[in-house]
Amino acid sequence: MTDWKSKLGKKQDMTGMSFGRLTVESVYEIKSYSNSRSVIWTCRCECGGVSNVSENNLRSKHTASCGCLSSEKAKLRFRDRTGDKVGRLTVVKRLENRNKRSLWLCECECGNSVEVFGDNLGGNNTFSCGCFMVHQVSGENSKSWKGGRWLGTDGYVHVNVGAGERPEREHRIVGGKALGRELRTNEVVHHIDGDKSNNNNDNLLICTSSYHSALHQKMRRARA
Repeated sequence: MTDWKSKLGKKQDMTGMSFGRLTVESVYEIKSYSNSRSVIWTCRCECGGVSNVSENNLRSKHTASCGCLSSEKAKLRFRDRTGDKVGRLTVVKRLENRNKRSLWLCECECGNSVEVFGDNLGGNNTFSCGCFMVHQVSGENSKSWKGGRWLGTDGYVHVNVGAGERPEREHRIVGGKALGRELRTNEVVHHIDGDKSNNNNDNLLICTSSYHSALHQKMRRARA
């Protein structure tokens, strides 16, 4: 019996056992405590990589590969934003990650180029190179001007309908005009091209909230 096997005590020899993509090859380290032992095993992954994993992480399935599985899942989750339009921005290409965050080069309608983090595009926090904020501060573009339009932080175009009135989302106003009545609370206006600021009639679909949820689920499955 090898020396490390004698140190296992009542611990099971896991050599040759498989856990996910990992196969146990040998003991890497045995840590002894007052009432227990903790065993770290050297494992070889199906991809050829080697990693040292604790028995608890193997048995609990917390660790199932050398790390390659997480990388593969991350690639599956990756969404190519090239060609996406967010507000005034059109995504041109992906740049090298910065601070572990995806970075995209975007072209603004005004002609400027700007680098935007992917999570800001996904959350609709950035809509332009900065020109939109300059454009909306005065005159009819001001939030305080009746009929003024502006792009909100939610990505939708808002319209000031009058003093003392809450601003309304433009797509609901357009939808109501198309129906000849106000939209009901369970009616939703869907943007067909995904651009929340494109409120042209041919880009809007009026549907129930339940149908809208089912539609987005179907779209997510189609992208997966």
